[in-house]
Amino acid sequence: MAYGNNDMKSYPLYNARKMYEEICKSDNPEYVDLRGNRLFFGKVDYDFNAIMLKSDSFLKLFKQKKPAKALEFVVDAFEDLKKYIKVCENRFPGFVLEDDDFLKDMKVKKGWTNVSNGYSDLLQTYNIVFRNSFIPQNSLDKKIKNVDDYISKFMEFYEQTGATLPLTRSTFVLSRMTDPLSSGLMLELENLNHADDETKIKKYYAHRHFGFYVKAARKFGFLIDKNAPWRLIANFNSPNMLKYLERYGTNGEEIFDKYYVKTYLSDAETLKRYMIFYYNDYVRTTPATESLIGEGGRLLCKREIVLRKKFDYEAYQRALERHPNSTSNPMVSDDYWYPKYYALRMLEAQKKVDRHKLARETRILMRFIHISLDKPLALSYINEEAKTTFRRSAFVNGPEVPLNRLPVPRTTKARLKISDGDAPNLLELPRTNTGDSGNGGY
Repeated sequence: MAYGNNDMKSYPLYNARKMYEEICKSDNPEYVDLRGNRLFFGKVDYDFNAIMLKSDSFLKLFKQKKPAKALEFVVDAFEDLKKYIKVCENRFPGFVLEDDDFLKDMKVKKGWTNVSNGYSDLLQTYNIVFRNSFIPQNSLDKKIKNVDDYISKFMEFYEQTGATLPLTRSTFVLSRMTDPLSSGLMLELENLNHADDETKIKKYYAHRHFGFYVKAARKFGFLIDKNAPWRLIANFNSPNMLKYLERYGTNGEEIFDKYYVKTYLSDAETLKRYMIFYYNDYVRTTPATESLIGEGGRLLCKREIVLRKKFDYEAYQRALERHPNSTSNPMVSDDYWYPKYYALRMLEAQKKVDRHKLARETRILMRFIHISLDKPLALSYINEEAKTTFRRSAFVNGPEVPLNRLPVPRTTKARLKISDGDAPNLLELPRTNTGDSGNGGY
């Protein structure tokens, strides 16, 4: 019998994976298919908003030498599961665990991972390619004189990539570039290859105690990852897991409010800070460029050295706190960034937006910001517009996957009675010369 692995050719691999599906039926209620119908488990809330852990203060260390963390109630449930297995081993003579048995003295090999680290690495890679390839190949160095120029050219660069990879943190969270362990709801008992079906079947599914393992996990509110049976997933809507949630004053309905934050609320600010950071680094390595300036209408031009200035965002923020109505630096204002954020989310969602639609949507966003004074509502509007029935395969690393998201209250334009003439056309934004069920939940 041939077992599937990523070294096989396409057709034999297809047959091997099909055989694996037959062996590990995904309709077993104790199994979760994180490659299929539960692709976004732990990455979205009930309204299909991308989420990330609110604070690492909600994490707890497992009781073992090698440090690994998960959400506090997940750690409590796992420690009780280990005690239960130990009691069964001591109480029942027929239940014997060999030294190499995966149930013997279970240790967590992988716990929570920080989604911000992966996102930071992605943006760093983007900027390396942008600076080392895109700028020299397109002779853009002389055109980048300030932070606004840097960001504008970077946006052109991203658009030319076809948005095959995410740029905003919300889309990054939904992609397969984000480890499911970042939810804090999962843990792994082995450091094994997820593509190696032979190990999964021989070490787990064919093991004489696998049935006990599945039932014991369920007894403490855990599900098994069908494609990585050494991964336990907290089923936070299970009655057996709810008792651990209640220790910390929450339940399956309120878990997202307590432990998680919607990423779209900080997408624009996060991206802004990263872009300013990478621009300042660009100034550090390339502090000057040259410009050709005509003299008195003559055909002859003279070369002038232009020194790029670093942009001190923190100083600007402090000045803004002292003078809230100041518009001395429109580049860092919401008027500048929210339309860019809207355009990026549409690009990532593969929704075509022409300049007329962008102008209209910009006016709507300005209405939220300046008339309704409700920035979170503006961001929610962008997020709702970006939600799609299908995510592109480039993001999920497989065929298009239905989201099956629950209906959410619409943030509509009619709600504020917005017409095209309600706000000035801010498509041409100012520029500056100076320099963020039971089977679990969605």
